[in-house]
Amino acid sequence: MKFIHRRLKFILLSLALFSILLVPIAYFSWKFFMISKMKSMSCEILQPKRFDQELTELLKSDVYAPKNHNNAFPLMLEFNLPSIGMDQTIFSIYSESGKRYIYVGPYKNRLSLEIEENFYLTPEEIPRLPQEGMDSVTFSFLGKKNRTRCVAAQDTLSPIWLTNAKVFINFLPEQEIDEKTGVPIRYSVVVEK
Repeated sequence: MKFIHRRLKFILLSLALFSILLVPIAYFSWKFFMISKMKSMSCEILQPKRFDQELTELLKSDVYAPKNHNNAFPLMLEFNLPSIGMDQTIFSIYSESGKRYIYVGPYKNRLSLEIEENFYLTPEEIPRLPQEGMDSVTFSFLGKKNRTRCVAAQDTLSPIWLTNAKVFINFLPEQEIDEKTGVPIRYSVVVEK
């Protein structure tokens, strides 16, 4: 009889431990699964070697930092995807105009950045600037748990780098067509000053 009780305790303890470990893993997988099912994002599962290469390159990449903090301004980026369950995700923001990363790190649905005005332009390009703060930005999610990469990139310019602004990035569930330009869009941008 003691053997049965010990065995039953062992099984119940094992099940409890297993469920404690499984719930966060399942939740994370579900969150990333939801991102990868957004039709606006291009997602793919990477082979282990390719994933390791991309992760290493991304973590070694040159990330923007203001040269002069006195000339920098605060910028708050807010995203519509919750950060809960995304702790195993490396998030990156790449400025197509500046040809560099603005952020590489854990995904957070609110990011506070310091940006210099026109940081992404050479002095020759500033007079040709169509509108202050406009850029085409690529957002990438690299999920460590399931080796998935999801990218939201678009060719349209959006008001991203505006002084003392809160910028809301809304990742769309499906790709849409910009009415003005006829170009596909994968996220929308709303600015609050």
